[in-house]
Amino acid sequence: MKKIIFFSILLITSFAFVENDYVTLDCVLHVHTNFSSGKDTIEKIVELAETHNIDCVVLTDHLVKKIEFGIWPFRKIIKRSVNLASVKKFGVENYLSKIKQINRRQNDVIVIAGVEVTPHYFWSVEEDSLVVNNLHKHMLVIGVPQEDLFNSLAVLGNELTAGKFKIFSLWPIIILLLGIFLRSKFLIISSLILLAINFPFKYLPFDQYKNYFELPYQ
Repeated sequence: MKKIIFFSILLITSFAFVENDYVTLDCVLHVHTNFSSGKDTIEKIVELAETHNIDCVVLTDHLVKKIEFGIWPFRKIIKRSVNLASVKKFGVENYLSKIKQINRRQNDVIVIAGVEVTPHYFWSVEEDSLVVNNLHKHMLVIGVPQEDLFNSLAVLGNELTAGKFKIFSLWPIIILLLGIFLRSKFLIISSLILLAINFPFKYLPFDQYKNYFELPYQ
């Protein structure tokens, strides 16, 4: 019985210490800056936070803000792309460095690095018109301010750093070598076009031309 009472007192004391370790902060989540779709700089947002007695700001600028549609089978060549301001466009390293600088410069507002991602969107045809789906189906990645992590996120538009290299995509080199051996301009030009279609030879497990349902969000 004494052991039980002692254990209970110890447990209550432990909880009291844990509770005292926590500090309540007024925080604003999901803030965009001029690195993506926001209009203000990070410095300006920190100033506004100080003015309104905000202790913490969680930045979630768009990692990639790009949509693309290509015509099969030359989707990498004959295509239309719209690439708006984003962390990737201005540089992940620049984004994270700026946040670190501001946190070192002042102690009034904690700035937490994060990004907003659109893992997958896909095209469909409805009433003879192209429709883009899931473009605003977003996820937030917060509190892991490492460049490698952001570069490895499997989201459309991030294939160059997150995609997996597939050696099979280099198969047109066989045609190129054959064309050089036979001195065939047709084979050489055809192989170069096929290599351009496969460039940058990196792929995600999904693309924007099919509904992959829950796969991109795993």
